[in-house]
Amino acid sequence: NGYYYNDTSTAAQYVATVPASKVILGVPYYGRKACVAGATQNQYPTGAVTADTYLDASSEGTDPAVQAGSYSAHRDPYDPAGQERWDTWFNTSMGCTRELYWDDAVSLGLKYDLINRTNLRGVGLWNLNYGGGAPELWNALATHFALVPGQPGNLSACAGDSRVTVSWTAAPTTGGPVTSYQVTASPGGASVNVPANVTLADMMGLTPGTAYTFTVQAINAGGAGVGATTSPATPTGPPVATSYLTWYDRTSPGVGADNIHMLNSGASASSGCVTVNGKAVVPWTANAGQETFVTMPPGTIGGPVRVTVNSGPAVRASQRVQFNRSFNELWTAPPAQGATTSYFSWYDKASAGMVSDNIHLLNPGGASASVTVSLPGASPQSVTVGAGGGAYVTFPRGTIGGPVTVTSTQPVIASQRVQFNSTFNEVWSQTVAATASYFSWFDKASAGMVADNIHLLNPGAGAASVTVSLPSR
Repeated sequence: NGYYYNDTSTAAQYVATVPASKVILGVPYYGRKACVAGATQNQYPTGAVTADTYLDASSEGTDPAVQAGSYSAHRDPYDPAGQERWDTWFNTSMGCTRELYWDDAVSLGLKYDLINRTNLRGVGLWNLNYGGGAPELWNALATHFALVPGQPGNLSACAGDSRVTVSWTAAPTTGGPVTSYQVTASPGGASVNVPANVTLADMMGLTPGTAYTFTVQAINAGGAGVGATTSPATPTGPPVATSYLTWYDRTSPGVGADNIHMLNSGASASSGCVTVNGKAVVPWTANAGQETFVTMPPGTIGGPVRVTVNSGPAVRASQRVQFNRSFNELWTAPPAQGATTSYFSWYDKASAGMVSDNIHLLNPGGASASVTVSLPGASPQSVTVGAGGGAYVTFPRGTIGGPVTVTSTQPVIASQRVQFNSTFNEVWSQTVAATASYFSWFDKASAGMVADNIHLLNPGAGAASVTVSLPSR
């Protein structure tokens, strides 16, 4: 039922007598541990009680004397507003169960919330040395009290051709909006700044074979915030292979999963990067004859998506999307799939149940492309797609018909992403006509089959007589 004394009740008792502006909440950067009779809460010590600094407490689980599988971390159930940490384990060298009570970044953050909620003067720490400069401690202070931003999250670094791509998620801030991010390389000290709405930076001109780390800081009107540092990444030479997808989405309602799969059919391991332009990067490794997949942090949305193989054999990559109760898979497109003219057979933002029908455009080249998407009976949609960038166009509600023609001043790769009711489908545009082509199956018999239509598109200058045949069953 709770304790007679806890942080909340104690602060309330002080504030009832002394103005809140004169009360400082003291918190320790250390804990207490002892041998106890059993691994349950509030056990009476059976031996000496000793102190653990924050750094010692946060690394207790890695002590070689901890019996395998015995370490367990808990939160105080009797003080939900405080959630103090208590850990238990069996120490093989001492031959006893150990119990440790301490404050980690979570429980410290809740204490800082109490300070702000009750307008106390501030926090007193004993002492900073016990924290050893742990970034999560500075981040907790920055996000609760400082004018500068806190620490960016979910850092990732993936090495490429004399460069490393670094990504992160937005830094928390209470002292005003983030205006930019600064990424600094070590060794060398090279840095780049990107706008606040960008969470990815390409660090160029690095030395292949040299391991680098990168520190990311958010900046606002108060200055540079708490930095977060990546794991080491070592730049390589030119990529073995590159392929593309037009869009990535772990934000929109109904999206259950958006995973990028890599299949390595070669005889040795392959590794590389999956990059969502301006948003996120994730490294990957696929062993010989195996597959692997990556997913971006929740909230990631944008495009294009670039899959690079930086070492080992080339791979086949695909995007598998779960949208509500539907599923779609699409192979990535190589740069050679780009074309100055390509087609889709049909467009529909008029039929019942059609939620969206977007034409996505991806420019794999080194120069900007001026692209026009046209549809008979509708005003053409024009857009400029920067080198290596992406864009999409859509026609007004009520538009229906075909074919859709994509023309461009530079080769682009196009896809059509359609949401129908709570289902989703994506297809690549086509560039090559044929006098004979095939589908594997036709079905207007199975339960639930509403329509199964074969659309025909003639990109030529003369009329075409077409026959669609299906074996008798």
